[in-house]
Amino acid sequence: MCFSATASFGVGAALLGVGVATFAKVQEPKQYPFAAIPIVFGLQQLIEGVVWLSLSNPDFLAYQRVATYAYLTFAQAIWPIFVPFAFMCLEPDPKRKKIMKWLTGIGLVIGAMLFSYFLSQTVTVEAEAHHIHYGLQKPEGFAFWHGLPYFIVIMIPPFISSIPHMKWLAWSTLASFIVAKIFYSAYLLSVWCFFAAIVSAMVFLLLHFTISRQTKTAFSQILPASPVFPPKESER
Repeated sequence: MCFSATASFGVGAALLGVGVATFAKVQEPKQYPFAAIPIVFGLQQLIEGVVWLSLSNPDFLAYQRVATYAYLTFAQAIWPIFVPFAFMCLEPDPKRKKIMKWLTGIGLVIGAMLFSYFLSQTVTVEAEAHHIHYGLQKPEGFAFWHGLPYFIVIMIPPFISSIPHMKWLAWSTLASFIVAKIFYSAYLLSVWCFFAAIVSAMVFLLLHFTISRQTKTAFSQILPASPVFPPKESER
């Protein structure tokens, strides 16, 4: 995340609160991974708060390496696996669910590769212009062979989801990436996670709408048709 330790800890704590409220709405086990997205983002932002403290306060310097690698684990290894998996669990349409299974498998490979990659080198971390810059030596072709597949497995699931209103999350996440790429390209790894973390608060509303729709559909299937208000032609 960017700006300051205060902002990191503030957003992290807020997302944990949103995550707890989202978990309280869960009615089926398949909804838990999706409901956990704000909590995972909250933990990630709290970790980056520690990175901020290690850069500004010598008392926290001993925690810098652990916090840095923990943050990168979330940002580069966990998300490409967790995002398609969460949408796969939630998806009711068999064909789209199958696509998300493939995306989860690709995400697993990408996450494992990125995890082994940043563990194999010494990562530098610096505070520059109120943002955190994570120094990773990227070989030629890195953006195509690692960055592009990472972007695909993160962005495709909400766009192809059959869940109503999920496009809100898809377009918001894409917009956050475009803004971060254009204005904060040097700090993309940190800034996009910050924007995406804020966007993840939408998970609460999306799960609420999903459950409300499922409940309405279940009642319409159980209750007999009213003689006064017969079912619409599309419902027959």
